[in-house]
Amino acid sequence: TISGGEPFLQPEALNSLLTCLREKSDLGVIIYTGYAIEQLREKNDPHINNILDCLADMIIDGEYVEELNDGASLKGSSNQRVIHLTERYRSWQPLYEGTKRDVEVHLSAGEAFLIGIPNEETWRQWECALKDLNEEKRRVNSEVREMH
Repeated sequence: TISGGEPFLQPEALNSLLTCLREKSDLGVIIYTGYAIEQLREKNDPHINNILDCLADMIIDGEYVEELNDGASLKGSSNQRVIHLTERYRSWQPLYEGTKRDVEVHLSAGEAFLIGIPNEETWRQWECALKDLNEEKRRVNSEVREMH
């Protein structure tokens, strides 16, 4: 996920980053932008066009407006649109369309991922949990070193 500042204010660098990412991985790319997709297309910038046509899977477009924050999934405010540029995430649409924004926590192979926009209390709990995990990891590594 690429978000702001405004990613499309640096189209050449963004294009280079995403080109490198695509060459080295199969990660999906979602970009948040304050521009409407029509505004991006009107710029007729080759870097922007390449991003939209070849490198990004989805964009969430439109300026964030606090007064329009309705808690919808993926979008910060109701004026924003989820635009599929590839089919990669289209089948996931029922999971986020019409639902409220939740925070998801995924744990895998010693990594922890927080997906979503947490409220203050959830963020505090997340930071505490990460601190505890890191301390536990250091303790275990120290014990392993002592055994050798």
